[in-house]
Amino acid sequence: MNINEAKKIIIKKLQGKDLSKLAHEFYTKQGKEINPKDTGVIGRFVEEYCFGKKHDNKPARDLNCAELKTKQIKMGKRGFLFDSLTLTQAKRDQIIHNSYKSHPVFDKCSDMIIVFIHKNKLIKVGVFQPTKEQHLSARSDYNLIRDKAKSHNSEEGFILSSFAKICKHGFFQVRTKAFGQTKGRTFQLQSSLVRKCFEESA
Repeated sequence: MNINEAKKIIIKKLQGKDLSKLAHEFYTKQGKEINPKDTGVIGRFVEEYCFGKKHDNKPARDLNCAELKTKQIKMGKRGFLFDSLTLTQAKRDQIIHNSYKSHPVFDKCSDMIIVFIHKNKLIKVGVFQPTKEQHLSARSDYNLIRDKAKSHNSEEGFILSSFAKICKHGFFQVRTKAFGQTKGRTFQLQSSLVRKCFEESA
């Protein structure tokens, strides 16, 4: 299965349907309950329902052909609003011991399908594939992040450090995100590129 075939499967299975209702029916048949506060349930549902693959937290991409992401978007006064898209965790030790190409962020971002959802309905399915120039810029940013990680002796110090002056040229940025009771860094696709992917998708 290639990336275009994967897109067609998603559109065929989700187009015109209420995804919240469909997910509820899907998991109810499996004897599972949906936590209404779980913001990631639709993303896991798309992966399981469309491709029969149970969601996991492994660093490898979701599908052989691409990383699969869902993005909930809201409508503003002048059209849809876009913010950044979480790609993968940015842990200090993992960054220190991996180059840009050996870190999961490279594999996940090289081929990515973004499923855009508004009010529980599929709006568009986009594809993000960085150019060679974008990868070179992202590698430069990654190396700066790696230097920053090496300058701290702990994950906590890395989390609390400032990234305001780096991640200016590549396609990702680094932000702090809460994971339950703890906080951690994540790589995120910049909002301008999320918007561009949406606008260029069919």
